[in-house]
Amino acid sequence: MPLQVTTGTVMLVSIASTEQQIDTRQQMAIQLAASQFHYRYCQLGLDRSQVAGTVLSPRERECLSWAAQGRDTTEIGDILAISDNTIKFHPKNVLHKLGCHNRVQAAVKATCMGLIHP
Repeated sequence: MPLQVTTGTVMLVSIASTEQQIDTRQQMAIQLAASQFHYRYCQLGLDRSQVAGTVLSPRERECLSWAAQGRDTTEIGDILAISDNTIKFHPKNVLHKLGCHNRVQAAVKATCMGLIHP
C-alpha cells in the first residue's frame, strides 16, 4: 500500500494476511495506521514552533473531523449541507496549513496536535 510522505517520496506498507482480499474499510484503517506511524516517527524531529501557530477555522475542523471518521466528500457535503466544491476547498487549506499530502495524513496530524477530536 503506497503512502506519499513528501513530494516525490513514497513509503510502501506491506501487510500479510490469509485473506485473498481486504475491503475498503480495512484498507483505510491500514493507511491510517501507516500515516500515524510515519507522523509519530517524523515528530521526533518536529519543530514545536510550527505546531504552536497552527489554527484551523471551525469549518476546516468540521470537514477534517468527518474525513477522519472515514466520510467521503459527498457524505460530508450531505452532513454539513454544503457543496462538494466547498468540501474540497477546506481540506485543501488544511493540507497546506499542516504540510500534509492527503486527508488521512492531515487527520492524523490534526488529531495528534489536538486540533480535531474525531
